[in-house]
Amino acid sequence: MEHVKKWSLRASALVLLSLVGLMVAVGGGIAGWFIGQGGFNGLQQNKTHGELRLEVAGQRLLNDAVEATVELPAGLLTFQASSPDPAGYTMLLVKMPAGKTITDYLSGLAGMANTGVQDTETAKQYHDANYGGARVAGDKCKVSFTVVLQPGTYYIIAFWGAGVSDTHPRTQELKVTGDAGNVTLPDTPHKVTLEEGNNPPRFVTDDEWPADGRILVDNETSVPSETVFLPLSPDATDDDLYKFFHHDGAEPNWLSTPFSEIRVCGMAPTSPGHKVLVHVSSPPGEYVLASFVFNPKYNKRQYQLGMYKRIKLSPMA
Repeated sequence: MEHVKKWSLRASALVLLSLVGLMVAVGGGIAGWFIGQGGFNGLQQNKTHGELRLEVAGQRLLNDAVEATVELPAGLLTFQASSPDPAGYTMLLVKMPAGKTITDYLSGLAGMANTGVQDTETAKQYHDANYGGARVAGDKCKVSFTVVLQPGTYYIIAFWGAGVSDTHPRTQELKVTGDAGNVTLPDTPHKVTLEEGNNPPRFVTDDEWPADGRILVDNETSVPSETVFLPLSPDATDDDLYKFFHHDGAEPNWLSTPFSEIRVCGMAPTSPGHKVLVHVSSPPGEYVLASFVFNPKYNKRQYQLGMYKRIKLSPMA
């Protein structure tokens, strides 16, 4: 079995390639904004990395320059993430398919152009690799995600910023052992279902969420999909949202947005059929949910298909 401690500086570059490939395999996602010269690259000037705090089962993850393998019990596990850094971090919890090693994964991924062109066969191999993840940014965005993990080897990977522009992502191997039993995710009154069927994908959820509470995320689409949200300007209209998300160019116009600030928070891409319980803590106000992953069925990113939804975060008991 490969061990994270054996990875050299060269491995850091390979991990970056892996995440580029992974985000391509999952359809680009929020990371697509950072690829090449587009997206947030022109807006993010501060290159000083702030602290990332990530804990699970009482253990601190990604806490050292070279992280050793962490052993975790199978079953219900909650990953708690936060960072005071306004640029934040994007984290993914992944598991390699049966018969595939992390080396296979890294070497099998195709190179990726700035346009986000992908090797569809490679993408299919890792279609089910995403078990959860989070996007946190500053004191206004704290996220925990709870998943049921069966025995096996997983990896947690963290990028500084909203995607894969970080050239030194941090990785840690997680060895899950024991019997998960029949444990299931706890019930919660708030749920968002990512639906597709015979129509373009959509968020099906209430118009109001708790500003500090739990939401069950259920991905019923055919591709790995994300659930991230951005704060809206007080005067943002539905027409403003339509113009931003239904753009004609390769990327939205980030110099003219309906957002009060570029703060992306929420759930990283999760594979089809997966359910994740997410606890989000963010200031009350108007937000928009969005999924930025690429949908090969329509050859567009999901937000271009209308996969965005206006919601309100409110104080709730």
